[in-house]
Amino acid sequence: MFYQDNRGVSAARNGGIHSAKGEHIVFLDSGDIWLPKKPEKQLQFFSEHSKVGLIFGDFELFNQSGTTMPSFS
Repeated sequence: MFYQDNRGVSAARNGGIHSAKGEHIVFLDSGDIWLPKKPEKQLQFFSEHSKVGLIFGDFELFNQSGTTMPSFS
């Protein structure tokens, strides 16, 4: 664990990346929810496609009652 003065989200992410010890880095912002098995599916894709360096996905917007709105894809 490390500490730094509050300098915003970008500085926090950069500090986290700098301190990371693992092979992969993921971002999960506050208020975001991952679908089940998202990390496992993406790591599997990485292992099957060695030339890939970045994976990203689509998203869904939903309200408090769970009603979803179409994504931008």
